[in-house]
Amino acid sequence: MTDIAKVEEKWSGVDWQAHYRTGWCTFPGLMERVFERLCGSPVGDQREMLQHLVGSQLASGNVHHAGRVQILELGCGQLPLSGHIQLPDLTEGLLDATCMDISQACLDSASKAFTDLHLERQDLNHLDLGGRRFDLCIVAHFAHHIENLGHLFTVIAKALAPTGLLYMNDYIGPRWLHFDKSDLDLGREYLLQIPEEQRRKVDGTIKTYPFAGSTKEALAQTDPSEACRSDEIVPVMLRSFRPASMFGYGTLLYMVLQGIAQNFPDNEDSRSVLDWLWDEECRLLLSGELSPWLLATIGRVV
Repeated sequence: MTDIAKVEEKWSGVDWQAHYRTGWCTFPGLMERVFERLCGSPVGDQREMLQHLVGSQLASGNVHHAGRVQILELGCGQLPLSGHIQLPDLTEGLLDATCMDISQACLDSASKAFTDLHLERQDLNHLDLGGRRFDLCIVAHFAHHIENLGHLFTVIAKALAPTGLLYMNDYIGPRWLHFDKSDLDLGREYLLQIPEEQRRKVDGTIKTYPFAGSTKEALAQTDPSEACRSDEIVPVMLRSFRPASMFGYGTLLYMVLQGIAQNFPDNEDSRSVLDWLWDEECRLLLSGELSPWLLATIGRVV
């Protein structure tokens, strides 16, 4: 089986709804804080943040195609973010979205949920946009699956209009998910301060350690593209893009909350837990005791 076939098999079989229900990013209010730091003001969740970007482009006249925003979303999966962008205060039909993924099964699923998107299958290691131009490119949690990073960001930069924006939110942590044991041990210290019942995973077991790391050899059997050059995404991206804003996050939060976020309802107690973990992560990142595993950025072509 080729690597591409393994990637197709891996990602076409994921139940994304179930995945998101237990994912650490679903902790109430967490991602809203990330996007507030990224944008400098409260903008809501990721959908609302993208609407804010698109609305700003339209309001400023920074669109390439006669008042229609052309969006390119790469690695869109089953749930393209572009399909959730709505601008109720603007005339309908101002958005054209092209969404690409390697998995035909994911694209087929997306086509059932979103009928107004242009869905296209491509191996994004060899991205070819054929001279098309875009006002916004969305790269969300897929660049860490790309080996040919230089080609990817060069092609995106050439395809963006002069005033175009790149929005990227991606894993930039250890390659092949080969986590440092000292980082995981530090995460465990915080994890064990959470009451046991709130550490219960969906399989009924109690989470007592962040998670096991992996290796290139192990991932080659299941998901050979996972974090293949994740540690190089930022320096390669910076060759083509100048960040207007960027925010690194998601190390302590990821270690502690992954797999148990569903146990925290949107209430004052949960907000207190988030306040504590958020402040501790910021402190640990600032001191250099931890490095960010995720990065959100908005940038323009150099």
